[in-house]
Amino acid sequence: MLNIGTYEGFGANSVISFKEASVVLGFDHDHVQNRIGNEWFPEQAIARRYRSRALKLSVIPVIPFIIDEGEKFTSPFRSRLVVMVHNFCAENWDKLRVDPKVAQDLVIDSGCMKIRFGNRVSDAMADLNTNILSFQRISFDTNADWQAPTLGKQKYCAFDIAKEFRDNGIEKTYARFPGLVQEDVDAAVLYVSANPKIGAASEAARASRKARITAPKSVSALQC
Repeated sequence: MLNIGTYEGFGANSVISFKEASVVLGFDHDHVQNRIGNEWFPEQAIARRYRSRALKLSVIPVIPFIIDEGEKFTSPFRSRLVVMVHNFCAENWDKLRVDPKVAQDLVIDSGCMKIRFGNRVSDAMADLNTNILSFQRISFDTNADWQAPTLGKQKYCAFDIAKEFRDNGIEKTYARFPGLVQEDVDAAVLYVSANPKIGAASEAARASRKARITAPKSVSALQC
């Protein structure tokens, strides 16, 4: 799962999984994964989360440009481009979090031509900023059998919210989960889209817990 720290801070060197990066930017997960797997990104852009590879947040803004235009360039030039953006974003992260347009004038000289890609970087940073705000609405219930992602003061489970919204729409979601606002529902849908396997695992954990609670006690246990 994303779980960048506790969804607070979101510094330039925080990391995000491939799946979450895909959801944040609106790309197919396998498409992004294959580009990374084919070494389209230099080692500076890659981090480790648990046993899986992940991406540093400061490299996310260049991904749309690389995905769409990367095949036009040689591997060394692609790496140079990514390193340039990674360094720029890392150095200007606080400014970019406030105003993504800070990146609009980014240009790289390939030797025979100048490539302007600042607008693409700005747009991607704006998407990232929006989704960071969504993820920051989520907290984790450590009292559950698993660390459930929750929203609202009542700590409603994100997976329950997203399912209700998907099945019955926004009004019935508000009725079932009083106190939520549109931004909470958006955050739940975004989180679940990026973490479908966790949703399956959560259902299994809750089913197991319910089975333990409702299971008949053994004769020896009843005699104690």
